[in-house]
Amino acid sequence: MRQIQIERGSRTETVVCRVSPADLALFDEKLKEAGVRNRSEALRNVIRNVGGIAAPDAELAEALHAMKAALNRVGNNVSQIAKRMNDAKNRGSVAPVQRNGPRGDPAPGRNGARLCGRGCAHG
Repeated sequence: MRQIQIERGSRTETVVCRVSPADLALFDEKLKEAGVRNRSEALRNVIRNVGGIAAPDAELAEALHAMKAALNRVGNNVSQIAKRMNDAKNRGSVAPVQRNGPRGDPAPGRNGARLCGRGCAHG
């Protein structure tokens, strides 16, 4: 029976979508203004004429790409920190950590030398 319905072009599939009461009221209002008989007819029209409605937003895609790149850079930095910490641990030495003094300036390294951003002591 179902195969016969499909061959005749009958509507055999169902689409379900949850919306808020406010969205449904707005949808019904727009349908009335457009002279569309019912929701089913409107949704069938949307499905048949999806066109640019489902196209991705180029601006959003670009912003997401930029965020992904920034997150990758942070991940690379964390990986580098973990590698240096593990290397120091395996050598049995103190991890090269830069700590700030009471005024926010870097605390001195070995022999009073300042530590650079990479944890190296420079005289």
